[in-house]
Amino acid sequence: MRIAVIGQGMAGTLAGWALCKRGHEVTWFDNPERSQASRIASGLYNPVVLKRMRIVHLAEEMLEYIVPVYQALEDRLQVKFFYPTPIQRIFHSVREENDWNSKSGSAPWSDQLSDGCSLEGLLAPFGTGTVSQSGWVNTKLLLEQFREFFSAQVVTTDLHTKDIFFEPKVRIFDENFDAVVFAEGWRASLDNPYYPKDVFRPSKGELLSLRIEGLPDDLPPIHYSHFLLPGVEAGTFRTGATYVHGEPNEQISSESRQELMDELHGILSPELQVEVIEQKAGVRAATKDRRPLVGQHPIYKSAYFLNGLGSRSVLMGPYLSEALADLICDAKPLHPDIDINRFFRKEQF
Repeated sequence: MRIAVIGQGMAGTLAGWALCKRGHEVTWFDNPERSQASRIASGLYNPVVLKRMRIVHLAEEMLEYIVPVYQALEDRLQVKFFYPTPIQRIFHSVREENDWNSKSGSAPWSDQLSDGCSLEGLLAPFGTGTVSQSGWVNTKLLLEQFREFFSAQVVTTDLHTKDIFFEPKVRIFDENFDAVVFAEGWRASLDNPYYPKDVFRPSKGELLSLRIEGLPDDLPPIHYSHFLLPGVEAGTFRTGATYVHGEPNEQISSESRQELMDELHGILSPELQVEVIEQKAGVRAATKDRRPLVGQHPIYKSAYFLNGLGSRSVLMGPYLSEALADLICDAKPLHPDIDINRFFRKEQF
């Protein structure tokens, strides 16, 4: 089949890769300047929602695909971007420490949670805990190298839905395709009528790139109230990301910078010197039920979706892209909790 993928962020990249592996001819339509979310993302994957202390929905299924998918991509692109490593969580109270210890001794938590370790240069008077089956991906490097490797199959364009026709297959500009996958991120909420109505709840996130003199370069990813993790360049770090609802724009703000710096200084030893290198903002394609949008359009059968991954594109992407490829290639049903048809209503058609 010839398949068009709209968007080459994490969702579009992984969806197209899953289809390429099955022998299909994939063309990506994307303008990387339109959305920065995937390229500035922290890249963390983590099976536990640490602020609410719950296991991510379908985490077990998602974790099965993380290592094989990203390692296969590293082999194909001949670049290192995948870093499986435990996350250290800093406790802020005795209650948090006790809750952690209580959960870590029983299923399903025992597979993910364990005792922490000492952290050079950081303040943790109530101790730390370790999250296993976690790590991070250098999403910027992955997406750039993927785009370069598949450059002959990537069309740089501001594609609009008015340029897509279903007859009943798919025509985009002067090319014909057997199917199209919409994976354009949060901007689908602005101008794509093929999605269910009122399904997106975009959230803005801001991230700081830092130099922190005196902090070891091999520091593991840290969760305090935000995350502190290695930077994409040697000797640098990143912290974030903020969550701001109702602001679907990619403009940085002094308020978010102050929030991140205030909370970061709360865990750093006083003698450490911090320099902000860069501040960036992106918009996450979150949904109103906080679950992804995967599946087939109920009327236009050659239209498919992979979107709504929110802040968990690195964790969810491998599993969801393979599930979508199974649907397109083998008509294998999706798990109902991720199927976009949970939102379509008869009165829309």
